[in-house]
Amino acid sequence: MKVLVTGVTGFIGTALSRSLSEAGHTVKGLSRDPVGAHQRLPWLEQAYGWDSMISPPPEEAFSEVDAVVHLAGERITVRPNAAKKLAVLESRRNGTRNIVEWLALASPKPSVFISASAIGYYGDHGEDEVTEETSPGNNFLAQVCQSWEGEALQAR
Repeated sequence: MKVLVTGVTGFIGTALSRSLSEAGHTVKGLSRDPVGAHQRLPWLEQAYGWDSMISPPPEEAFSEVDAVVHLAGERITVRPNAAKKLAVLESRRNGTRNIVEWLALASPKPSVFISASAIGYYGDHGEDEVTEETSPGNNFLAQVCQSWEGEALQAR
């Protein structure tokens, strides 16, 4: 498959793109720093520039793509201030919205779209078991995840 990974230079994006490449898939990436991404991740077929806060991703990144894995978002820090929280929320909400809007117009459409969220969706449950049936939390990260997933579900 030809797979496009957003947030390709992040912790998960780096590991995923390497694994996909090692498994024989062609991997393209979206990054705020495409030159740096291609230098750091030589297994990428191509890296394209994209700032999820500013614009939709470049159309050429999606050429002949079979799958899109969306991981992009502002890095979450341990104690974010108000500005950092807003950047975390907007980068995930707006970036996902931009990807989903592109998917709606794409022809042909990729057959797979995966948008990562986070365990933060559930909030802090201490030692309690958390399952898919567990209600979402009400803290900052839970709210980010709910907004993020809400945007991704628009791809249906």
